[in-house]
Amino acid sequence: MMMNGNTSLLKQITSGSRSAFFLLPLYLVLGDSTPLFAKPPIDSEIVSTGQTSQRYNIINIEVEVSDWQNTPLDKNEINKVLSIMESKRDHPYFPHILDKDLKKISQSYEVVSSALKESSKGYTLQLSVRKRQRISEIVFEGSKQLSSKLFTDLPVASGDLYDRASVLSAQRKLIDIYRKKGYSSVSISHTLQPSIKQGQVDLRFDIQEGVFSAITQVNFIGISKNDASQLRKNLITRERTFFRYLTSTGGWYVEEGLEHDLLSITRAMQAKGYVDAVVDPRIESTDTGLKITFYVTPGPQYFLGNFVVDLALSDYPFTDRQVLQIAQFKKGSVYSPEELALGSERLATFLGIKGYTAARVSITPRIDEADPQKVDLHFTVISGEKSHVGLVHFSGNHVTKPRVVLHELLLVPGGVLDTKALSVSEKRLLNTQLFSKVHITTRDSEQPLDDLKNYKDIVVDLEEKDGVGKFAFSFGASSTDLGYIAFEIAEPNFNSQGFSQIPRKGISALRGNGEYISAKVNISQKSLLHDIKWTYPYLFESPWTFSLKLDKGNHREQASYDLNRQGITLQFFHSPRSHSQISLYTSLRHDTVKIRAPESDAVTDAIRDQENFNGPKATIGTGYQIQKIDHPIFPTRGLRSKSDLALSRILNKNITYAHLSQESSLYI
Repeated sequence: MMMNGNTSLLKQITSGSRSAFFLLPLYLVLGDSTPLFAKPPIDSEIVSTGQTSQRYNIINIEVEVSDWQNTPLDKNEINKVLSIMESKRDHPYFPHILDKDLKKISQSYEVVSSALKESSKGYTLQLSVRKRQRISEIVFEGSKQLSSKLFTDLPVASGDLYDRASVLSAQRKLIDIYRKKGYSSVSISHTLQPSIKQGQVDLRFDIQEGVFSAITQVNFIGISKNDASQLRKNLITRERTFFRYLTSTGGWYVEEGLEHDLLSITRAMQAKGYVDAVVDPRIESTDTGLKITFYVTPGPQYFLGNFVVDLALSDYPFTDRQVLQIAQFKKGSVYSPEELALGSERLATFLGIKGYTAARVSITPRIDEADPQKVDLHFTVISGEKSHVGLVHFSGNHVTKPRVVLHELLLVPGGVLDTKALSVSEKRLLNTQLFSKVHITTRDSEQPLDDLKNYKDIVVDLEEKDGVGKFAFSFGASSTDLGYIAFEIAEPNFNSQGFSQIPRKGISALRGNGEYISAKVNISQKSLLHDIKWTYPYLFESPWTFSLKLDKGNHREQASYDLNRQGITLQFFHSPRSHSQISLYTSLRHDTVKIRAPESDAVTDAIRDQENFNGPKATIGTGYQIQKIDHPIFPTRGLRSKSDLALSRILNKNITYAHLSQESSLYI
């Protein structure tokens, strides 16, 4: 079992006071579940110390109370409502108190409307409420095909006070029950009626069941069996099967679903070149359900003919052949309106990568007069002026330093403005896990670096996560250990350079530089393991990341042997490509195995070999990792490969050896 909670490791503790240091141990234990000090509501500040301003007083409270038939009730009911409220006449007005009053009132009354009118003298509060009636009986009118015994576990029952939200929820559940039984066109409403019991009402559900609409057959006429099989995969309108009945995943007629299928079939036919395809659905009612037939008239199939390219470029050598290659059009291939739009998008994206952010691309289809089944394409490409990066503006990074943001941007001032790099930069910033929202836009530069180029400033709008740190606690058991408990505390936005600023800024000075620091402790009956890790990205403003890890562990296997480990590891790594990583590392360790009972079954050959290598050991190595997978935690496709080559020397025995490891996983 594991419990995780996001914490703001250093942000919540203090806002600059040195005296807040004593809170840190308590914070490390409790995490960041709630703020230690909650700020009072802003509205409570309108009352100044001394005398309350008359302008913010409630000068009058007007209450109207009616029953479920909207008949006004007497003054006794009005007084009951007023007695519930903390807001009083000639008292100060506080929004949070009024909000609490409305919640209390809603337990016995339905709030129809509430209004607050302001005048020069103060506020007038107007409330209109309806007294909730107790439900005596629930009646299902119009339920002919289904037994009311199926209408169980509704969120409303006899004896409950009438609550509109609960009744509407029950209404939706009844509709779901009918649809699962094949009545997709069911319509249900509800009304209240007087009960024979004084002061209570009967809840009546009026049900119009409609026709039994389970789909027994879906057929295609006018196309091949292979095409029909491909189209069925994307249909919402499907035959009713036993599996779909159990899982409630379809099998009944829904008008919106049929409309979706008509559009899906039409697009699929157009993608095959049948631009004029017509799809006509026909529904036939049978004793067992509905039979739906799609009559497809494909019409003529169109192919690409000749290409005409008009280029208006500023300074980029763009040829007609390149235009066709980038748009991925080839003479004689199937003509598709969807591919036409994609080709235009590919050209605009390509020009955007080259810095032509204002490029305009249009592709006009024309029927070839000599061959009516061929479509000629007329390309018009206007590149416009190439854009360059001007200044970079930030907003929202109240804690995180600009250098952290700049390192994740793939654009530099003065360089070509690459539109693809903008979108990739957004993803990189989100992947830091420091920000909940990232939005990067461009605007005309207010201070261009020179007059010879078109400069665009980059605007990075950020929203920092409120509490990006992590405090985790877990416990469990295994076959080798009766139980263990583990603690981990981490801060991914640590600032190691902030120690000197603690006297001035407090502990909050230790956040904002994008460094990662964590501490782990694992305690079990047989072992005690703990480590501290610190990672500094972009060391000395280079693409390399530096990592330092200190670890120590003690393990005792009853009276058989003891294993003590401790060491320090330094690692440098960087990613030359998005799916690969190169690492260089060195470590100094001191591992000791002490065998107490050589004849014990717990003492394996590996343990005996380890005893021969007791002592300090120095290692230097390199690694290369490739990770092209569809998910970092639960991959289903792709390749994950890791290679390591290291050279180690046991210092007190002058033993040197090399070791090579290779680990690969292929997901298919």
